[in-house]
Amino acid sequence: MVSTRIAAVMVLAAAALAACVSAPPPLPDDDLVGTSWRFVELYGAPVTTPSSPEAREAELSFGNHGHLFGSDGCSRMLGSYKLDKDQITLREMAGMQMACLSTQESTRRLNEALKDAEHGSIEGTLLTLYNASGQTLAILERMPPRT
Repeated sequence: MVSTRIAAVMVLAAAALAACVSAPPPLPDDDLVGTSWRFVELYGAPVTTPSSPEAREAELSFGNHGHLFGSDGCSRMLGSYKLDKDQITLREMAGMQMACLSTQESTRRLNEALKDAEHGSIEGTLLTLYNASGQTLAILERMPPRT
């Protein structure tokens, strides 16, 4: 009887520990408002900026009142975001679509990652975006403040 109780306590403790380890920490507004982030990885592959004249660095900036802006590597983007603990919702992403042949595939993948992002976490200088099942979609690195 005692060994059954000990086993049950150990199972509950292991489940609680696993839940703590797997849950991403909250994304406080204070960590995002006024910050800019460059995409360094999409779906496990590094993001590079092509040397073509139309290419830009892919980045996101989080403004006041839930405003979001940046570049997908070609076109400028505008939208909004909402945080609720570790959940992040990126909405109304829009922008003027430019014809950048050298960044077409990476732009498509970046926009797909933003559309599917549901959770996020910040560890040090990295912001990681995950889909609903916990798959890493994108990793962004905090950029120094602009002066």
